[in-house]
Amino acid sequence: MNVTVNAMPSGSATTPATTITANPTISVSESGLITASVSKTQGVTPTVSAGYVASGTAGEVTVNGSNTQQLTVYNGAHHSVIAIISFTIGTRSYQAQDGMTWGEWVESEYNTGGFYTISNYIYINENYYVAGVKSTEVIIADYTYGVSGGGAAD
Repeated sequence: MNVTVNAMPSGSATTPATTITANPTISVSESGLITASVSKTQGVTPTVSAGYVASGTAGEVTVNGSNTQQLTVYNGAHHSVIAIISFTIGTRSYQAQDGMTWGEWVESEYNTGGFYTISNYIYINENYYVAGVKSTEVIIADYTYGVSGGGAAD
């Protein structure tokens, strides 16, 4: 008995047709935190011109993961986080924003001691001033500044 086995038909698969759907989401928390993220779903449908094709010739691939960015918003505007430093004048502690100059501090809400500027020096009253500083200098965090007095600053 003769048995003839024919060859499998030849063919080729073409690049699968794809459909990509982006799924962006934006949420705003009660505190004003905005979270934006995106993921995508990609449908895949391969095309085969001839030959044997197993079951499952089409499907959908979901790509999990997202690129998320969060910003804090107050009254409709983005604000940076401000670092607060502490320092001492004489025996009393004060606060300032990191990088603030003495002149900026005197004009700010952080000046709770009634300091003022005369001729580039920082005074607590007409006879006493912060020793060794000028209004254009940056306040140093965790530093203790002395007080000098008895007349005008040198």
